[in-house]
Order: sequence, then C-alpha cells, then structure tokens
Amino acid sequence: MHPSSPGETADRNSGRLFVQVPIDSLVAFRVWLGMMMMLDVASYFRNKWIDSVFIEPAFLFKYYGFEWIHPWPGAGMYLHFAALLILAGCMTLGLFYRVTSLLFATGITYVFLLEQAIYLNHLYLICLLSWLIVFVPCHCSFSLDVLRNPSLQSSVAPAWSLWLIRFQVGLPYFFGGIAKLERDWLSGDTVHMFFYDDAARPIVGPYLTENWVIMSISWGGMLLDLLIVPLLLWRRTRPYAFVAAVLFHLSNSYLFNIGIFPWMMIGATTIFFSPDWPRRLFRWPSRDECPMEITPSIRWPRLVISSLLAVYVLVQLALPLRQFAYPDNPSWSEEGHRFSWRMMLRKKITKVEVLVVDEESGRKGKFDPHEVLTPMQAQKMSRSPDMLLQFAHYLERRFREQGMGGIAVHIHDRVSLNGREAQLLIDPSVDLTEQQRSFRHAEWIIPLDEDAPSLMRQVARKN
Repeated sequence: MHPSSPGETADRNSGRLFVQVPIDSLVAFRVWLGMMMMLDVASYFRNKWIDSVFIEPAFLFKYYGFEWIHPWPGAGMYLHFAALLILAGCMTLGLFYRVTSLLFATGITYVFLLEQAIYLNHLYLICLLSWLIVFVPCHCSFSLDVLRNPSLQSSVAPAWSLWLIRFQVGLPYFFGGIAKLERDWLSGDTVHMFFYDDAARPIVGPYLTENWVIMSISWGGMLLDLLIVPLLLWRRTRPYAFVAAVLFHLSNSYLFNIGIFPWMMIGATTIFFSPDWPRRLFRWPSRDECPMEITPSIRWPRLVISSLLAVYVLVQLALPLRQFAYPDNPSWSEEGHRFSWRMMLRKKITKVEVLVVDEESGRKGKFDPHEVLTPMQAQKMSRSPDMLLQFAHYLERRFREQGMGGIAVHIHDRVSLNGREAQLLIDPSVDLTEQQRSFRHAEWIIPLDEDAPSLMRQVARKN
C-alpha cells in the first residue's frame, strides 16, 4: 500500500461533505424556522414596533459601515414587514422557495441593519440562518414546490448542508458557554442582578434569590452551553440532552423577556438528531436507500463549495473570538460584544448627562437625549460607548444645521455593571465630536475596575 498524498487526503475529506444524507431533518428545520420567522415578524405589528422603532425616532443608530441604510418613506416600512410575513409563510410551505428565501434573507437583514439599538442575538441568528437556507435544498421534500414540479423531489441532500446548519445552530451554545467563563457569571453576580426584583414572582419567586439556586443556574447554564452540542450528537446521551435543552429554554422563556429565541432554539436543536428523525417519528413511508456519495464528474464545483464553506466557518469563528483582542471586559466596553453570542451577561444601571459647548461663544448647556431618542434608544445608548459616539456626532450635525458654529459634546456617563458601584464609562473631558468610529479600541473608554465593591456580593455575604 502506498501512503496517501496530501491532495488525495484533502479530496477524501472534502468528499465526506458530499455524502448524501436523508433530507427529512432539513425539511423539518425549514418548517419550524419559517413559522418562528412568521411569529417574529408578526410581533412587530402586534407590539407597534414598526412605528416606535423605525418611523417615530428622529435618529437611528447604525452599524459601522452601514450608515447609508435608511427606513422606507411613508408607509414603506409597513409594506416591508407585510412582505416579510408573506415571504416567511412561503418559506414555511416551500413555495417558490429559492426566490422567497432570498428575498426574506435580504429583507430581514435590512431590518437588522436599520437600527443598532434593536440588536438581539436571535435576530442576528435569524439573519444568518435565512441566508444559509437559501443555498440548502430544504424545499425538495414536503413542499408546494414539489407539488408544482415533482422533478424537484429528493429524499437526500449533501452532508455539507446538514452540517452547515448544525454548525450555525451550535455556535450560540458554544460561544455562549465560553462567554460565561468569567468572574461575574461564575460568581453568580450576573444572575443575582437579573433576579434581584423577582422575589414577588408566583411560586418560584422566593427561590430566585436563594444563593444555591443562583449558583446552580450560573454553573448549570455554562455547562449546558458548552456540552449540549456533543451530547446531542451522541445517540446515547441525546434524549437526556434534549430534555435538558428544552427545560433550559422553557425556563428562559418564563424568566426573561427574550421573544421567540427559546422556542426557535428548541426546534432548531433537533437538527443534531439523526437526519431521518421526522420520518421515523411520524412513521412516514420509507424510501429507497440513498447512494453513499455524490461523485460529480467535474471536480471544480466541489472545490468551490468546500472553499466557500471554509471561509464562512472561519468568519463565524473569528467574529466571536475578536472579543479577546480588546483590552477591556466586553460587558463593560461593549467592544466585541455584538456578534459574539454573549447572552444575558450584563445588567447595567446608568446615569447620563450630555453637555453641549458652543466653542465660539463658550456657552454650555445640558441636552436631554430623550428630546430626540425613544426610551429604548436612550437606555441602549447609555451603556454603549459606540452609540454615545454616534449620538455626539448627531448632535454636532443637528446644531450646525441650526446655524451654530463649532460644537463640542462631552458626556458624563456613570454605569454600574452587574451590581458594582457606579463608575465612569467614558472620559468626560474628551470631545466626542473629535473622535471617529473604527474597529480599533477606543482610548477614551475608561477601564472597568473589576474589584469595585459589589452590591450582589454584599447581599450574598449577608445571606
């Protein structure tokens, strides 16, 4: 026998991505995700968020590099969300799937990029999954497209499509667990802060302030996030892991106001089951055994797909890992916090004062952010240096348009993180209008004093 060359080994490894697997779990994933998207889009109508988030505010916070994205004029935002609702329904049913999934992915990403203040991990995850299923053949079974065109019918899909979805669903768990390996979470301070005012809840309320409950939730949540994916993939532990995941998400839904995220993840977690689980569960008629491997006569398509998959995986790993490139705690500075699956790790109590200085006359005056921001925007801004910087530049433009000359904006923002004594978040002596946004660390952010006295630790000692 001759040893395999590196090229042959690479071909064999990449070939595993093209092994055919049953399509059933991908179809179930499409249906569940589509229904969750319909519920999520409908919530914007039900809670009147289209007006309060996108139409009424005089100013919207933007992601760096996407400042050019603006809301539709007039009734355009209502029409946009109505279209998203219809598109999500079409995706659920598998109707004109390639077109409707592409349009939905584009439309929901537009919504996500419109306002930085509405960043939620579940909305970010929806955007990513929406783009992934555009390229995954989730519509080739149990869909209206198959009824319209029976030639689309297939009982199998390439393994890369299944593992790509598994990878994306697993990331929030894994990096959510990595993020919990920090002092505030493992000490119970973070959980204690979230439950501090919940003692009056019926039945469970009195237990939520018990130290053993807080520590169990802290360490149990961390361990579940880190271990749930391998435990779901291993057949022997899968039933127990799924029960643990369901209980975890149901408790999150009850204790925290985090929308559809727990329900979406309960359904999405089934992607780690055997790919034919829906067929066996519902006892659908079995089909002919699928061939073990796709062997296209042209090598280039496989090489292109493998390369694109590798790039996507590397980007999705690099984004959460970038948090470790910044010098301060991401829960404090917010640098590297977004797109890193850092969930339920911080509770900030803030007090902001904005000072506007007319550099020509020397006159100074306080500006109330609530004059132009909604309560939600003001609250999110008060804990984010990047959003404070955006607001300072907005004020500069606003006053210049009113005929004023040079404007300086100084912000005094005292923040209590996870029960610590309040500290200055940014340097109030810095004129924020002279600072520019970038991906680099902002030197005007004041480092967190990790050892500042903690109200939560004092309460724990008393108990």
